[in-house]
Amino acid sequence: MKKHGISKLIYIVSGIAAAILIVVLLPDIFSIQAKVALGVIILMLFWWVTRPVHIAVTALLPLAVNSVFEMIPMNNMLGDYFNPIVLLIFGASVLTAAWTIQGLDKRIALKSLSGLGMNVNIQIILFFLISLVMSAFMPNMVVVTALCPIAYSMVEYSGAGTDSKTSFSLLLSIAWGAGLGGFATPMGGAMNLVAISALEEYSGSEFLYWRWVTNAVPYILILAAVTLIFMVLVKKDSKVIPGSRQFYREQLVSLGKTKRGEIYALVLFILAVVLAFARPLYSAILPGLTPPYIFLIIGLFAFFLRSGKGKALIGWKQASQMVNWGLIILFAGGIALGGLIVDTGAAGVMADLVAGSGNAALLPLIAMTVALGMFLANTSSNTAACAITIPLVVTICTGLAIDPILPVFITAAACNSAYTLPTSIRAVPVGYGLDISYMFRKGLAANLLAYVTLVISGYIAYVVFV
Repeated sequence: MKKHGISKLIYIVSGIAAAILIVVLLPDIFSIQAKVALGVIILMLFWWVTRPVHIAVTALLPLAVNSVFEMIPMNNMLGDYFNPIVLLIFGASVLTAAWTIQGLDKRIALKSLSGLGMNVNIQIILFFLISLVMSAFMPNMVVVTALCPIAYSMVEYSGAGTDSKTSFSLLLSIAWGAGLGGFATPMGGAMNLVAISALEEYSGSEFLYWRWVTNAVPYILILAAVTLIFMVLVKKDSKVIPGSRQFYREQLVSLGKTKRGEIYALVLFILAVVLAFARPLYSAILPGLTPPYIFLIIGLFAFFLRSGKGKALIGWKQASQMVNWGLIILFAGGIALGGLIVDTGAAGVMADLVAGSGNAALLPLIAMTVALGMFLANTSSNTAACAITIPLVVTICTGLAIDPILPVFITAAACNSAYTLPTSIRAVPVGYGLDISYMFRKGLAANLLAYVTLVISGYIAYVVFV
């Protein structure tokens, strides 16, 4: 057996051994189903980082393990693998594949390179800020699926290498920016509505949206600044993207006028994004037309609309080859993993351990709830993390006669600070070539910085303003 094959075998066996060790060593306050669920997390994390098999294969593990141990009803897990967001990713993939077929991706990439400049750090900052602002008002997944193809195409056509640190950094900036931006306003995601609901139940009165923004923005600014400083300081392959503005402008001119197929492909994608953003305007009339189905329907239009050559913008044979099926399975596997943690009671036991720690001091309370929120956000989803931790924080604060508003916002910020694992929106940049081990290493450092920042700033805010 070759050395590479031996390494893969070692990784496979080591991951399984680590999972078994978790199951054996966890105390009996965890049910056997919860122990196995946490073991699966360790196994998937280890295999995603070491990659002895394709990441999509690892993402199918929850199905395989659940069929043996019956941790949760299999129908529930199958539903996770066909979550509506999977349809959004499929529809967006069809639309961006049409970009490639029609040549629109190259045009957008050349415009970006000639307009934004060659400095890698400036590109990182711009992509981060754009995704942060957009995700404050739009679904995070829509933002990430819209921006990742642009960053990928830009790197591809520059010759910087889609497997380079430059590419990885740009993709990370989009995912991390969107994750933080979703916390800025109540429209940023269901996780914020969970927190608002808990605060309204506590106070017995409506929690106005403007109050959410004024409480959330300071944490957004602090976390965004810390994250950007970290990303700028991370070592890159090069300080500049290969080429020059003049070269890319000349390349852009050589493409000629924008063709009909390019216009159609762009209009379809913009239409999907706008309809997703404007959903509050028609949600009462069409309650079932949520963003995933919008992207699916408009993606289907791409099979019917004709370009200037008389052909469809995209055919099924092209779609079957160009749609990133691995990304779809990876995202679905991440949802299933989160479902295991919540439905087996593993997350609940961890929450009970925090609640029953018996430490009434505010700083340890913030430290524990922030850690729990970040862990759940990385291993499941922002919404699940908020649904578990926010009611816990309100309950503890009520028992300690502490006003829960600031602790709730600190915890909600933690539930939107996920950097490490390819779950939720972070699966999308992985689908565009972002190495999971790179994301894990840099994400772990970024999460530790975010953790320290949140705990300290949250505690200071409480001491000063309460």
